[in-house]
Amino acid sequence: MTQPIEIAFARLDERFQSFEKAFGQMVEDQRSLTISYQKLVESNQRISVLENDAITLEKSLDTLWAKFDAHVASHNKFTGNLFFEILKLALAVVIGGIAGHYGIRLPI
Repeated sequence: MTQPIEIAFARLDERFQSFEKAFGQMVEDQRSLTISYQKLVESNQRISVLENDAITLEKSLDTLWAKFDAHVASHNKFTGNLFFEILKLALAVVIGGIAGHYGIRLPI
């Protein structure tokens, strides 16, 4: 059975229109994928900048903590020396008081 040529052309035309529609959808999908990829690249660039900022901040914090620890250590050393000097003076006063009570003169 052969089909009349008009029916064959109509079917070919329908198939061609379906192909055009599918091809147009593929082009639109490709365009959408390209835009999504560009957004992904931009996001990765922003993330990279944020990571670099975080690394810089971490280094700055390490430096600040090192300076703080050095300050605390020097303060503790000063406080320890001051405490030792106050303790020596208090001990000298107590010994002097005891010696004075018994009438012993200390060579000062």
